[in-house]
Amino acid sequence: MDTIRNGAFGLSNTNRLIRFYPGATGMKTGYTSSAGFCVSATAERAGMQVIAVVLGGQTSDIRFSCAKKMMDFAFANYSVVEPEPVELENITVAGGEHKSTPLSYEPPSILTEKGAGEITVRFEIPDFVEAPVKQGDMIGVARFYSGETEVASVPVTAVEDNGRITFFVLLWRILTSFLI
Repeated sequence: MDTIRNGAFGLSNTNRLIRFYPGATGMKTGYTSSAGFCVSATAERAGMQVIAVVLGGQTSDIRFSCAKKMMDFAFANYSVVEPEPVELENITVAGGEHKSTPLSYEPPSILTEKGAGEITVRFEIPDFVEAPVKQGDMIGVARFYSGETEVASVPVTAVEDNGRITFFVLLWRILTSFLI
């Protein structure tokens, strides 16, 4: 319960899960004669967010009980895994101002069944790319697996620009190679 407009108007939250369900974050309750008692309930625990939607409940208690059971099932059987990033080697850039360019990727958050095993990553990156390379260009793919099942993939991108080599840069490299 709360009041607004200097206490002139009272508000009450009809979502009892907010007060009584650990990690509840909110959403919406409702009732109509044709839809029955309904709730969209959300909760968060250990970095995992879940949503339960109940339509056509016979009573208000049933809608909350069903939502609680669904969220309890999700938290008991699933978890969110965030794989540790792997440092990638630079990729050779043929005809580039620089001989190579650094690569990066953003590991995804992956929903897995608890006890499903370790998440592994496999990279599909070519041996080299042709210049020019722009920062953010997709160079390859990081694929994430649970066992032999692919569960996610993200792009591997260039960290910085690497333009096409010019005649003067090439000439400078040749001259400095004789001096060193």
